[in-house]
Amino acid sequence: GTGGKYVRGYLKPKDIDAIDRSKDVELTLSGDNKPSATAKITMLYPVADSLTGLIPVDFEITNQGSQQAYTPGAKIEGKFKTDFPESKQQSIAVPTNSVSIKDGQKFVFVVQDGKVSQINVVLGPSNGDKVEVVSGLKGGEEVILNNLNQLQVDQKVDIEK
Repeated sequence: GTGGKYVRGYLKPKDIDAIDRSKDVELTLSGDNKPSATAKITMLYPVADSLTGLIPVDFEITNQGSQQAYTPGAKIEGKFKTDFPESKQQSIAVPTNSVSIKDGQKFVFVVQDGKVSQINVVLGPSNGDKVEVVSGLKGGEEVILNNLNQLQVDQKVDIEK
């Protein structure tokens, strides 16, 4: 009714903090290999969808591109643009399932001197399997991937590679 075009998307809750809501999103119709429209976030819902556990996000298409190809129910992928300084060093990424959250604090378990240590981390963007660690890790740490709910700080561990 307003003459605009809108798209509803869904994000994993862990990815919400990594996106910059002021940046445009490139939309690509599934099966295409180049963006077909640009959109802005108009609404980021505060509660996850009860069936999928994903956070609904509404977008308004701002650059029409080839949006005439968009039909109700079409699968559209969105890429969020990020601005990283040119001087940024290579980032550190860990498997998404190695990150634990307790009382709102995100952390990973690592092995230091044969014992379990807990290191608080600040996370960046995720690609699903891996998540960027913006701060907390230096690089080269041995991150524990298994049995996380059974670990205790200072517990002795053997490393299997």
